[in-house]
Amino acid sequence: MGTLDWQRNSWSAFLSSHWVSERFVATDNQLSVAPYELVDIGFRYQFNFPNTKKLNAGFHINNLLDKEYHIMRYRDWE
Repeated sequence: MGTLDWQRNSWSAFLSSHWVSERFVATDNQLSVAPYELVDIGFRYQFNFPNTKKLNAGFHINNLLDKEYHIMRYRDWE
């Protein structure tokens, strides 16, 4: 789906969404895994020190909406 980024002074944040469509488990397309959407959010603060040293502190929450989903071994979701 996409990512929304925000930044102001030393603060930054993002909200991202990723849609994974129905995936078939076998080559005969008889059995599938349900589609799902994941939403992630994160915040960060950048501390600026003398001598151009910087320190970033923040957090990132994966699967913000606590969706149940199934991954498939040896498959990439991108």
